[in-house]
Amino acid sequence: MELTLIVFLNLMSDKFCELKSQNMDTVKAVAVSLSHVQDKYGGRATRRVIIDTPLIGSLAVASAATKCPQHL
Repeated sequence: MELTLIVFLNLMSDKFCELKSQNMDTVKAVAVSLSHVQDKYGGRATRRVIIDTPLIGSLAVASAATKCPQHL
């Protein structure tokens, strides 16, 4: 399966919410979530989605906010 923006955001936010529920700090949760996506889809595909998406940070926060608003 190809890594698309929606797949990227869903994987990142799911893992982020899981890690935040385990009391991991925000920076570590983001880094581990990103590495989870890289493990599954590879660094090149992950970088492509990040580089090619304007406002990726805002989209990622919005995605996480819908799944676990208590952690933001």
